[in-house]
Amino acid sequence: MIDGLQRLSTILKFVGVLKDENGELKQPTCLQKTKYLLSLENTYYDKFDNAIDTQNYFDREVKLIFKRTPITIEIIKRESDSSTKYELFDRLNSSGSSLTAHEIRNAIYLNTKPKAIDLFKKLSKDENFISSTGLSSKDINEAYNEELVLRFFAYASISNKFSEYNNSVKKFLDGYINDYFDDSKIDEMEAQFRSFFELMSRVSEKIFHGKKLDLVLQSMKLWLSV
Repeated sequence: MIDGLQRLSTILKFVGVLKDENGELKQPTCLQKTKYLLSLENTYYDKFDNAIDTQNYFDREVKLIFKRTPITIEIIKRESDSSTKYELFDRLNSSGSSLTAHEIRNAIYLNTKPKAIDLFKKLSKDENFISSTGLSSKDINEAYNEELVLRFFAYASISNKFSEYNNSVKKFLDGYINDYFDDSKIDEMEAQFRSFFELMSRVSEKIFHGKKLDLVLQSMKLWLSV
């Protein structure tokens, strides 16, 4: 199953069947009022002994409606294609506060490509990279800094294969992680990345501030070809 652990846990806790690591039932949660449903305030699913306040709880009719409301569950096999997992995860997060492309990528590849994800996170904290790119706090919060690290290596390694992924940046980056990222070259990759941004910071601490990514990529290609 992809995603939904917190949501399912919330439902189980609300109906009073969620247990902690010791096998003890957790204290059930109650509802809070909304703008139009003020009566939901401090309402429990049932009359629980371990609830803080049991004055308000669902009646039999409401509990039946709650129990009979279907929950859509999407299950894919562990061996399923990573692109399939990505698309499913993307659809599941299409409402509310959507995750960015790289936040989804982090979730999808955490188990299958942990060394790649760790490398992108590690290098996104490189001081010369940070000073050279001048990303906003919003970019960093949405893991765009980590995606830039991924782009650095993808464009340096397989830029000539971009058209094979229908000119889709997302598919291109995923394809690099799936098919071309080599765990055995991590030390070499890290050294290349740090050397490049160390050189860029000597040229100017703000060399890429406000610049398009293409400039970063072109500069990087020239550096790696030397």
